[in-house]
Amino acid sequence: MLAPVATLLWREGHQAQLATLVEAAGPEVTGAGEGWSDWLRALLFSRGETIYGGTSEIQRNLIAKSLGMPSDRG
Repeated sequence: MLAPVATLLWREGHQAQLATLVEAAGPEVTGAGEGWSDWLRALLFSRGETIYGGTSEIQRNLIAKSLGMPSDRG
């Protein structure tokens, strides 16, 4: 049960951290500043992390199932 929880927390937490960084950096993050393009690239790739190895929705269903709760599929 810990693997789906860790996966879900990592993916969504990583995405939120990068989004906050890019938002705080403002327009400079689009490539004007040296090294910022790496952060922007990381943010874009973090979007894919919610798909790798099963979507976040599937991870939530696995967590619900292991806790004896109904999944969103009924």
